[in-house]
Amino acid sequence: MDWQLGNSTPYAATTTLAADRDGHDIWLTVVKATFDLAADGGVSLAAQQMPIVRAPVFAGDPARSSLLAESDIDYAKGGVDVLVQGSVQVPNRQPRSELVVGLEVDGRRKLLQVCGERFWTRRGLAVAASEPMPFTTLPLAWEHAFGGFDPLEDGGHDMRNPAGCGHARDPARLLDRPAPQIVYLDEVNHPHPRPAGFGPVARHWQPRAGWAGTYDQAWQDDRLPLLPTDFDERFFLAAPADQQFQQLQPHALIRLAGMSPWGALSFRVPRLALGIHVRIGREEIYRRPVLRTVLVLPDPCKLVLTYADAMPCTGAKYRIEGTELIEKRMLQ
Repeated sequence: MDWQLGNSTPYAATTTLAADRDGHDIWLTVVKATFDLAADGGVSLAAQQMPIVRAPVFAGDPARSSLLAESDIDYAKGGVDVLVQGSVQVPNRQPRSELVVGLEVDGRRKLLQVCGERFWTRRGLAVAASEPMPFTTLPLAWEHAFGGFDPLEDGGHDMRNPAGCGHARDPARLLDRPAPQIVYLDEVNHPHPRPAGFGPVARHWQPRAGWAGTYDQAWQDDRLPLLPTDFDERFFLAAPADQQFQQLQPHALIRLAGMSPWGALSFRVPRLALGIHVRIGREEIYRRPVLRTVLVLPDPCKLVLTYADAMPCTGAKYRIEGTELIEKRMLQ
């Protein structure tokens, strides 16, 4: 629904009508800008712009696979997501059994240890992971982190990461099955580590699902079809909790290690001076979209910035005639 969207920028953009938690109308404008990243930290406009994502995209069965892309069409977001999607890349492609990879955003650092393929084996009376095999690359997917379904189903599943591996009521059920290959550096020897990754967390996973509110009989009687009164807009944040920010500092510095063809990659997030003119009857309203998502794709070396503006328009939605998206200049 791009009701006469004029877009003089090189970026992908769309507008649509949405509703907030209490059913108030929102005129939503979403802008998605794609850039090329260079080995020296340079950031330049990409020739091909990534499209707006209108619905969640999964690697396979949504119940048991990683979320590849979250929808860009949400009326609000309780902060800024910083996401990294790609693969671990061993320097010089020299096989090794373990590698520490890292993400740092304005001084906040996250370190994960990644290893080659390994399996659950019997060690005396205990069940433990085997020694990892050498590797040169591994997708940074939740399937390789702790979590998953009990092999016999009756043991349930780990809703922090249903796509993962290693969850079982009885450890003996894990024998000969894959063991986690991606863990937090400080939880390498933990029997039940936190799911570790840099990619998006699905809406039905915990702790994200916990922000969705209470859907009980009172909600059915008094609120349906509106969202619950205890719905929290942090539900729309898709990054792992340690990659969520209230906001990013201007020209935020991002560093990555072990995830690009160059081994290490660092760059500053450009600031976009975007503006929106919304025509409602004879009135023209000026708005400034805010940054919602930073997505880094270390290989093929892309940076994707998603901005959005949510303008209340209750009582005026049928008088919206058009939206004009402009860019004054990119603030380096």
